[in-house]
Amino acid sequence: FAQEIAPDQRWIEQLNGGLVFPESASASKNYNSGYGWDLGVGYRLSREFSLMMTLGYYDCDQVVLGGAAGEWIYMPLLATARYSFGSGTVKPYVLLGFGAAFNNYSLTVNTPGVGPQKLTRDEPDFLMSPGLGVRFIVAGDMAVFFQGRVDINFANQTIAGGPPADNPTLFIPVQCGISFFAR
Repeated sequence: FAQEIAPDQRWIEQLNGGLVFPESASASKNYNSGYGWDLGVGYRLSREFSLMMTLGYYDCDQVVLGGAAGEWIYMPLLATARYSFGSGTVKPYVLLGFGAAFNNYSLTVNTPGVGPQKLTRDEPDFLMSPGLGVRFIVAGDMAVFFQGRVDINFANQTIAGGPPADNPTLFIPVQCGISFFAR
């Protein structure tokens, strides 16, 4: 790895938040864009390369009737590798995460002869999350960043009795956040 860093700046604490957009066909038809956040801790092996564990929360409400009638909530638990480019205070980067999505999705459907029914499913699934972003170093031990990623959520293909889901289901979180390099 190219540039060495001080031992007291190897640990990273990170917090971000933003919007999430359901992009696959069934998810974008049944769920609105929503909001979410991630909290992470990581270790910098060099100024360019770091490894991080993050836990997040993302919530998209049902399109027609809102969150009371149904929503897709997923909590990603990811191990992520991030590689930054450049040596200045503005550093673009790529990232790749693998882990699990703890999915809870529900949807109200109107069944002829029965009326509205709220169908729910809870399950853990595999999640892969590539992305890119840019970091702005604002102090020796702090940076702000903007990033986008594609959460590829390998959720089950249906809620029992409901419309089919996409497999994988795609969500796009667009986030801003802050990183601290621990001393």
